[in-house]
Amino acid sequence: MMDLNEYVNVLRKRWLTIAVTAILGAVAGYGWAATTTPTYQATSKVFVSLSNGNTVNDLVQGSTFTQNLVQSYAQLVPTPAVLDPIIAQLGLDTTARRLAKSVAADTPLNTVIIEISVTDSRADRASQIANAVAAQLPRTVDSLSPSTTATEAAVTIRTISQATVPSFAISPNTRLRTVLGFGLGILAGVAIAVVRRLTDTRVHGEEDLATTVDLPVLGAIPRWSGAAKDRISVIRRPQSPRSEAYRRLRSNLEFVRRGGDAATSVVITSSVPGEGKTTTAINLAASLAEQGDRVLLVDADLRRPSVAESTGLEGSVGLSTILIGKVDLGNAIQHWGDTTLDVLTSGAIPPNPLNLIDSQAMLDLIEKANASYDFVVIDSPPLLSVVDAAVLSHQCDGPLVVAAAGRTKRRQVATALEALTVAGVSPIGMILTRAPRDEIRDYRYYTSTAPESGSLRRAFVSVGHRFSRSRNA
Repeated sequence: MMDLNEYVNVLRKRWLTIAVTAILGAVAGYGWAATTTPTYQATSKVFVSLSNGNTVNDLVQGSTFTQNLVQSYAQLVPTPAVLDPIIAQLGLDTTARRLAKSVAADTPLNTVIIEISVTDSRADRASQIANAVAAQLPRTVDSLSPSTTATEAAVTIRTISQATVPSFAISPNTRLRTVLGFGLGILAGVAIAVVRRLTDTRVHGEEDLATTVDLPVLGAIPRWSGAAKDRISVIRRPQSPRSEAYRRLRSNLEFVRRGGDAATSVVITSSVPGEGKTTTAINLAASLAEQGDRVLLVDADLRRPSVAESTGLEGSVGLSTILIGKVDLGNAIQHWGDTTLDVLTSGAIPPNPLNLIDSQAMLDLIEKANASYDFVVIDSPPLLSVVDAAVLSHQCDGPLVVAAAGRTKRRQVATALEALTVAGVSPIGMILTRAPRDEIRDYRYYTSTAPESGSLRRAFVSVGHRFSRSRNA
């Protein structure tokens, strides 16, 4: 279930969807009003009274009698007895039954006034019908009343207010419909945003990943939208917030213990391709080398290698060349820049990658690398594609599993970790890539997004070398 903060985050992230649906709703409401035939209403009023009454008692009784008659006269208004003559008089192309739906009679409480209201699509016709009803009602009442010997009718009905041509339509209410459409659009946008979030099975943030797996999330790396060459931010943009995120990952990794010792050989893998495992492996290795430690980065993805391309190093001689016995480790590694980072690229892609990975030669290479370097970082294929990463994890301290926010599905992460469990491997932790900016701590007060100058970077490297020499001494 989502908590209140998650709902707020969903609405904030989906504000554009909500805004668009609100605007579309307002447009739809306005269009609904604009395409609806306008309706006009005209009202006339008649007064019902007694023709005679000589005493107070007669007047009181007559008033009560008149009020009772008014209710009956109001019921008489929408009947064919009143409407048929009006249809003939005005030449209306309708019937009394259909016209009755547009005619209404109301009697205000404790009065002898009848208000006759007529609605029509034409303003002038509405007033004509209302006035015609007011004029016809007395004639119909006279024709229905019993005849008497008196020369004057006992009850008289007089028009006291003529219907005028209305100047504006009572329907549609364009403003109300536009506002209603706007409000319904907002509700629809909110519903779409919440439903999409509830039905979305992807990992969206650090907390989301932490609740999906029972492993520590050692680092959250912000998404990168710049040039591809700058993705190796620890080298290209060392003072950027993204580089600081890799340094935090490095620090968290150094606190993770395996049998009382720090994890010094790790496998970087992911559930599926495209989650940023290679970029993570290179940046992690570079951040480890910043401290002056001897670091070896190994491209063990012998199916789709990419370390050589990312670092600009030679990729024809590397891991596969060592494993088939053509060269040794010392001749295959390449120094990368003015750092303590060495890189072992993949070499030529072999026809049987798993046979080379799951071999004694690979075990011997890792043992030799562990003896010669402070840290060994191995880039491996995704877990759900092949079993190479699980095999390599047995030969190292353990794997770090990468998941990309907004891309990796929770089920993929769970299945990948299940594959490691079946293989008898305990992951060290998780790394979230493409993390939302609001989940990354703000380093901008202390850092700059501009590339660091070459002289300043060489100064840091020089300090690192001196620190390394003092440790070896």
